[in-house]
Amino acid sequence: MDTSSHPGLTIKIAVFGTEFSATRKLAKSLNSISIIRGANFSGLIPHQLWNLSSLRYLSLGDNSDLYVDNLRWMSGLSTIQYLGLSSADLHREVDWLQIMSKFPSLMELYFTSLLRLDLTNSSLKGNIPPSIFDLEKLESLSLYTNKLVEQIPEPLSQFKHLTYLDLGVNSLNGPIPSSFGNLSRIRTLLLDKNRLNGTIPKSHGLLSKLEALYVGKNSLMGIVDEGHFRKLSKLKVLYMTEARLFFNVNSNWVPPFPLDHFSMSSMKIGPNFPSWLQSQRSLIFLDMSMFGISGKTPSWF
Repeated sequence: MDTSSHPGLTIKIAVFGTEFSATRKLAKSLNSISIIRGANFSGLIPHQLWNLSSLRYLSLGDNSDLYVDNLRWMSGLSTIQYLGLSSADLHREVDWLQIMSKFPSLMELYFTSLLRLDLTNSSLKGNIPPSIFDLEKLESLSLYTNKLVEQIPEPLSQFKHLTYLDLGVNSLNGPIPSSFGNLSRIRTLLLDKNRLNGTIPKSHGLLSKLEALYVGKNSLMGIVDEGHFRKLSKLKVLYMTEARLFFNVNSNWVPPFPLDHFSMSSMKIGPNFPSWLQSQRSLIFLDMSMFGISGKTPSWF
């Protein structure tokens, strides 16, 4: 037991057991707990830690077999300044950001093993929280239906494992980052119902695993051509409704994708009927209202 580095009591835990069961007696003086790095402990991080009202430093990191079922027990840690949970399994707790925001004393936070984060309709305001960018292992991120503003930050394109990203129904503005072309594992990308402007980057045509793209109901402008779909062989859903875009492809273009759902109402695509639709034999939903097409509908349609 080491008490030299803090005015209160510091304890370094070597095994789970008696130390945690004794926390009620230590609660008034204990201010630091550190589990030995890489000690390969396993099991549920015990809720008894909430009794440690004087705790300022809690490090449980680099023990990949530890898991958390929820973090609401942390409400008693009113003086916590450092929390390290790197490599711990956190997938059972999706409300961590709201919980952490209730700790004004917290200065450092490490949740590096989080895989899925759903903050849908969480009343988030302002910029996308920068703490999210430290979650390098994220596979799924939803910030749908909040009050986020400003531009989409470039660091979002650094998530190498991300397969699902939903930023829909916010007030994000500015261009879609061309660096999103680096999201090599992305399957679903939802950016609809924001205030995004500029053009759709051609780098999106490199997203070979992309299955669903939602960019409709923004203020996007410019030309969409074959280059935007170059490697999108798995694309099934394309939602570009109410965008001021001009769909300009060669008359003999054969898309690399088999669409199920296609919505491009209010876009400019005419005056001729898009012949490439003849190749889309899997379509179950098609919205071409206010498309600006003149002339006869082809017999194959």
